[in-house]
Amino acid sequence: MLYGKSNEEAAHLAGTPAYANHFQADGQKAVNGDAPWITGQQTGAKQAAPSPEDGREGPLNIFWRGQKPYEEARVGRIFNLRRPERFPAAVLNAHSVNEVVRGVKLAAERGLKIAIRSGGHSWAGLSVRNKSILIDLGNLKELSYDSATRIVTVSPSTTGGELNPYLARWGRFFGGGHCPTVGLGGFLLQGGQGWGARGWGWACEQIDSMDVVLANGDIVTCSESVNSDLFWAARGAGPGFFGVVVRFRLRTRPIPLAMHHTTVLIPAKGNFEACSEWWFKVNRTLDPLVESVLLSFSRKRLFPDYAKTDPTANPLDAIMVMRGTYLGDDEDEAREALAPLLQCPVLDNAIVKVVCASTSMAQEYEQQLADNPPARYFLDNAWVHGEDKDVVQSLKAAYDIMPSEESFFLIYSMAPLRPLPDMAFDIQSEHYAAGYIINKASEGGDDQEGDQRCQEWLKTVFSGLDERGGKSGGTIGQYTGDTELTRRPSKFMSDEHWSKFCEIKKKYDPNDSFSWYMNVEGYQVNEAARN
Repeated sequence: MLYGKSNEEAAHLAGTPAYANHFQADGQKAVNGDAPWITGQQTGAKQAAPSPEDGREGPLNIFWRGQKPYEEARVGRIFNLRRPERFPAAVLNAHSVNEVVRGVKLAAERGLKIAIRSGGHSWAGLSVRNKSILIDLGNLKELSYDSATRIVTVSPSTTGGELNPYLARWGRFFGGGHCPTVGLGGFLLQGGQGWGARGWGWACEQIDSMDVVLANGDIVTCSESVNSDLFWAARGAGPGFFGVVVRFRLRTRPIPLAMHHTTVLIPAKGNFEACSEWWFKVNRTLDPLVESVLLSFSRKRLFPDYAKTDPTANPLDAIMVMRGTYLGDDEDEAREALAPLLQCPVLDNAIVKVVCASTSMAQEYEQQLADNPPARYFLDNAWVHGEDKDVVQSLKAAYDIMPSEESFFLIYSMAPLRPLPDMAFDIQSEHYAAGYIINKASEGGDDQEGDQRCQEWLKTVFSGLDERGGKSGGTIGQYTGDTELTRRPSKFMSDEHWSKFCEIKKKYDPNDSFSWYMNVEGYQVNEAARN
């Protein structure tokens, strides 16, 4: 069973090696000794590291289409096993900023577009583009911490699973992607809906500055005070950013010392409407340190042996998982913060109920890896708005019968909405709905019927939202992180911000050197579905 396990109390010793070891003890690879690129401004912590500014002019590690290593370089680092049928002219594995610059100039010389890969977790493999040189940043490694400013400097392919065990040595934390294998590059450019986003804000709000290789090969720093228009555009650009970010400087926060969760499993049938409408309301009053999510999993996935007790049950029946995770420092405060979730009007129908159990970031990472196995994924999402009762009806289909045993759906609460800083990213609502639809049987690519079933299920759920449009219970747009862009037209910026974004692009990429957003045929980029 994926949920409902009580966790033993973790030893949270901020700023000491004991806390960093806590990650290793819970199944996470310790960074120290495994990543020679890390450095830290702390006595005894600094290690020898290759300079990311290496200016050597040796041969580039580049593979052109037709060469033997090309196919592995093209898709080997893509998380989604549903590989894109797109073929760059070449893949450059960059080991230094200098090699990135050379790759950008080479693309210009050959008349090719520039595509970028950071962590490879783009569900649609958006880094893989035709008629391009794909610059893969997986081997561009940098990770260092300044204890005076509490800013960590990272390369784009650095993952949360690498970053947070490293920061734990100083008692610090960064709210990266929920899944520990997500690279920070694409995650931050699309906004960064990570740990604690409901209360702490979007991860891109914590970018202090970044270094960017422009279309002409120049390397510039951008921040709120330097090249501020480029900085504005980067935070929310997602896969359409017109530069190669080679370095982020991120503001960190103290590690949450007393993580706890309350998790309740309830059959969705006959309970979803009452539970979800109540849940929408209670989220507006929850402590900001509570991350609140309402998921649906298949009965078979949560209870593999369900047939022993109920042989007539449908294995694809949806089971709701209502989960609140407290990201604070005190167990008593955690219990108080999570207590409102126990007022659920259908709590008596719960199959499993775990109340204020201790957890840790390492355990949460482990859970995320279990929830997101390597497989063929189909994705879509929407920002849903309006009256609670209308939102319930719009999302009801996602909490009925799942399309496969492995698939899951979630509503992530952002309520009450925080005002956003001035940046390209500007579309959000209280309810973020996303489907992570998995056809594990088709990993070999031979289950077209299963693939079609997954796609039709997503279409059914999200077309209903599009039909309502701007009306109550409809969608105002989507988040570029959990979408494929080519399957369903939707907005991801307001018209005002989109116009400004395109003007800034003309300034920094006048020749359209970088690969642009993909979009649905017959629609413009950032155009909503027509009703």
